[in-house]
Amino acid sequence: MAEVVTVTAERILSFIQGGELIDVTDVARNNPDLLARAIAYSLDRRTYHRERLCKAILALITYAPKEYRNVAWALIQEVPFSHLLHIMDVIDKKENTRRLRMAIAVKIANTPQDEIVRAYFMSPTNFRKMFAYLYLPREYVNDKKITHSNYLLAYRLSQMSMLEAMGELNLTPADLVRRYKIPLHLVMQWVQNLDEAYELAKIATPDDFIRHARWFRTILGDERFEKIAISKIEKVKDPFSFLNIRQHLEYTGALTPNLAKAMEERAERVLDEIAKSVNLGNLALIVDVSGSMDVAIEITAKLYEVFSRMTNITHLIAFNHGAFKITREQLRVLRPGGMTSIGSAILLLAQELKAKPVDLQAIILVSDLGENTPPYLRDTLNLLNDVGNPPLIIIHCGWKVDLKIDYPHAIIPVDNFHPRLIKDIIANIARLTAKISEEKEITNVVKERKPILEELGRIELPRRPPETLKTGYLERLLCSHEAG
Repeated sequence: MAEVVTVTAERILSFIQGGELIDVTDVARNNPDLLARAIAYSLDRRTYHRERLCKAILALITYAPKEYRNVAWALIQEVPFSHLLHIMDVIDKKENTRRLRMAIAVKIANTPQDEIVRAYFMSPTNFRKMFAYLYLPREYVNDKKITHSNYLLAYRLSQMSMLEAMGELNLTPADLVRRYKIPLHLVMQWVQNLDEAYELAKIATPDDFIRHARWFRTILGDERFEKIAISKIEKVKDPFSFLNIRQHLEYTGALTPNLAKAMEERAERVLDEIAKSVNLGNLALIVDVSGSMDVAIEITAKLYEVFSRMTNITHLIAFNHGAFKITREQLRVLRPGGMTSIGSAILLLAQELKAKPVDLQAIILVSDLGENTPPYLRDTLNLLNDVGNPPLIIIHCGWKVDLKIDYPHAIIPVDNFHPRLIKDIIANIARLTAKISEEKEITNVVKERKPILEELGRIELPRRPPETLKTGYLERLLCSHEAG
């Protein structure tokens, strides 16, 4: 009999969030409860990669025991309809089951018309494929005519081109962005004239406008473009976005001198405000510079740029087969190479803290965790016992090797730097330091706790309504509804 490999909650959540790859089919067969809870957890917090979420739900509804297939049916009803369309990107033939088809048909019927329209314009190709590939009911169920207005609208849209749908619904590109929140890049191709482009520029979110600044500058001209761009930058909600905005504008050739000046002034004000409002303690920043760790160096450089403005980075350490202290300037020019000894960095940090004690709130480690030479992490973490046990926040990048860590820690899987990463780090620092503070006298208990499993265990899984299991339910839903 083949041995069943246990997949941890952290790895399942990482998969759903777009990180580590796992055999989700195997998890659905052998640990459906954990998979179902991870899906529900990710849905509730809106922290998921859409294709991965759909793949996890497909595995649960196809390969799990009956009770959990019904949980998957109920989970489908909670997924935003436009996100559910990504099923068409990951489904295979054997997963095209009657249970799935019914769940999606019910989901369509119970989706408000505005959300149906939005889903169509978000992904018209997948919208059409959903009806065609899944053999969803079209105009009849068991020879009875469908009268459900929401469902009929969805079917009609599935038969139209984008231009036909815009004409049928009397919509302009600006309407799609303003009313239905369709991303700008999906409607730009339908802009017919300068007036429509100007209208889009005025209503576009700051992030969307900046992302497509080169296109707007070309169409609107420098004077009109600059005026709108400066007003957009003043409204950027996420202050960490400034890390990427200027770089993007320079790369695309959309940065004008006046815009550069306005951005510099705005960024300076925002970062100063953050430094005053966020109460962070001292941090240590450790970066893996072994072979193939270009992404770790890039992420660390940007983390330093932010955190050095918000708090005091007392230690900046790089490591490959050995560890060494570096400066901010050296970080920018480091090139990856050599073997990997994470423990060497912890050893160096512990030695530095003993020689010159500092109260560290957290250690941020940027690495793939693929250590291959001593000293190893597991053999050096105990050295932190004498320096206050600062929690370890691991920015897991690159190949993302699975490594058992018996120490208060959080793992944040990433592929590259994004502004949201800063918020994730701050949230995990707060969570872990709070737990350590509360349970300082029983440090071993803190080590053994599994906060993610505790959170997942408290989740109440949704249940499929009993009436949906009765014969003829879909017919009654779709064919006994008064057409609007």
